Amino acid sequence: MTAAFCLLTLGAALRLIAPVGGALMGLSAVLWLVSYGLFLWRYAPILLAPRRG
Repeated sequence: MTAAFCLLTLGAALRLIAPVGGALMGLSAVLWLVSYGLFLWRYAPILLAPRRG
């Protein structure tokens, strides 16, 4: 999860310094997608599993 949070922070920082439509904006989008993909990979099994008890 640490990697996901670091990627999200880096993506947000790139959005602040990137010109609109620039290559850094695209890299920022990729970092956000990877970050949320890692989050989903970690928490989807927990959220989709049947409840115990």
